[in-house]
Amino acid sequence: MRISTIILSWQRPTETVAAVESVERQDYQDHEIIVWDNGSSAACQAELQQALGTRRGVRLILADRNYGPALGRNLAVCEARGEALLFLDSDCELVGTNALAALASGLSRFPDAAALNLKIRTPAGDVCWPFARPRDTWGQSVFDIAHIDGGGVCFRRRAFDQAGGFPPHFGYGAEEQYLARRCIAAGWRVLYFPEAAVVHKRVAAGRTPDQFVTMMRNHIWIPLELYPLPWALASTVKTALFFLRDAWREKRLGDFKRGLYAGIFGFRLSRRHPMPRDRWRYLRNILREDRLLRYIQGPERP
Repeated sequence: MRISTIILSWQRPTETVAAVESVERQDYQDHEIIVWDNGSSAACQAELQQALGTRRGVRLILADRNYGPALGRNLAVCEARGEALLFLDSDCELVGTNALAALASGLSRFPDAAALNLKIRTPAGDVCWPFARPRDTWGQSVFDIAHIDGGGVCFRRRAFDQAGGFPPHFGYGAEEQYLARRCIAAGWRVLYFPEAAVVHKRVAAGRTPDQFVTMMRNHIWIPLELYPLPWALASTVKTALFFLRDAWREKRLGDFKRGLYAGIFGFRLSRRHPMPRDRWRYLRNILREDRLLRYIQGPERP
């Protein structure tokens, strides 16, 4: 199984090179690396060209503008030849030398899995993605999940294509959660897979001040586009209340209003494609179990 590692870069040349090198250290041989620079400054692109332009097994694509995370990844996928697509954030690094081998094995062991989400760790070693499960199972058990962390997730190419890839209209924020639910709606499973791990450094460079707004907007769009009524409306209200709590705590009520306006008035009925009821029941059971599902601005200690 050929694995295409896709690294989306924007204004992070040093971290991007480190991410590439973590993939180059892998023992697994049947893989390729695609670095899509999403319209960084000329200086950043020149640095990437100097560091990666002639590396064997690495294809560096310098985009003419910033297409956003969702569309940028989709465009990079068009250049990929692998049966599996490993999406790695530019400020993430694979842990050890057998992560790719573990992912290839996992996709073979779980033929109904659309995606395997790697264990996401902080540089200090903490698991930074909590679930409603005992702490000691996070590093040992494979289990069904309803949302993914784009910092390190491996998709089966066939499932990725069937689900339509990342939603371009999302831009930044929750595009991974939307895609996970689209895969579930199509009959696939999405799994937490701790047998492979990444360290996520969460570098501030490459982030934008409007991320709270777009994250809130997109979390509102997910149920409106994908959930059956009346759960779509109920989930939208719960999402708004959750972000209101965050905005109140962080003194960002102006951003909350902008996000709510964008979520409600930016929604288009033509994008509504509710999933079948049986798949919704499956998803709802996972959401109930994963009651800690929420927007996380930074790594949390278990």
